[in-house]
Amino acid sequence: MNKKSQFYIITAIILLALTFGFFGPKLTSEVDRTFTELCDNYLREASFAANTGNLEDFTGKFFAYGNTKEPDFGLVAMHVQKDNVTVISMLKKTIYINENQLSFNTTAIISRDNSLVITMGKGQYRFDTSEYPKISAFLYSESGETKKVCTR
Repeated sequence: MNKKSQFYIITAIILLALTFGFFGPKLTSEVDRTFTELCDNYLREASFAANTGNLEDFTGKFFAYGNTKEPDFGLVAMHVQKDNVTVISMLKKTIYINENQLSFNTTAIISRDNSLVITMGKGQYRFDTSEYPKISAFLYSESGETKKVCTR
């Protein structure tokens, strides 16, 4: 093999490595970025909806939108107020919030404590409710063995 062919082979290997390195990770992280953007968008827009008294309607519409972007998408919205927390569950699973059972498309008003715990299966997620007014959210998606959770 002459030096010219060695040069082409090495150049091809380097270009393949660069191409995979540049395009490969983007293909796998695109879904995660979409899920993170859903979380950020919900919290940003939910504040406006809560101020106008339309949080429950907005959450239902956002749930429908989220399902077009992310399979098996669900969310729990929490509007922390002075004396209570309004919890809206749009998860397709039964959850417990401070021992109160909520199913899909359910709204509950819970007395405000300093924290709120969502229990789903074996997982527990704690939210600080000492500050008010405040919007918190728990977004969840599960596809096969991949679970995505966003809490804020």
